[in-house]
Amino acid sequence: MKMFVPVALAAVAALALTACGSGSGGSSESTTIGVLLLNGDTYFTSVAKGIQEANAGGTTIVENYEGDAAKESQAIDTLAARGVDAIVTSPLDGTASAVALERAASSGISVICYNTCSTRVLGRAPSRRSS
Repeated sequence: MKMFVPVALAAVAALALTACGSGSGGSSESTTIGVLLLNGDTYFTSVAKGIQEANAGGTTIVENYEGDAAKESQAIDTLAARGVDAIVTSPLDGTASAVALERAASSGISVICYNTCSTRVLGRAPSRRSS
């Protein structure tokens, strides 16, 4: 497990930064990434820390929605209102979380998910690799 976490952190951070930089045309503007935590355990706080480190030149806003669907939806809407470039999240539920994530995506925010992904936001079933 210890080896998996750094690899996951690097992958999520790289995805977030790549997704945000894709439309910038090489601009020197800083990137603002919203990170939603399912809860405050070590795994999720490590993910947030890895993204913060990878986005050192930008702004990272971390919100813990504590496994509560209403708080998750509100946090997504709040991040969208703050004008983040991307939201990185492990959605509470791939279907129930989709409405708020779709609102964010439709406003031009890159949505990057890990663990559980919303098939509605991705427009396809998430890829699954066998271990």
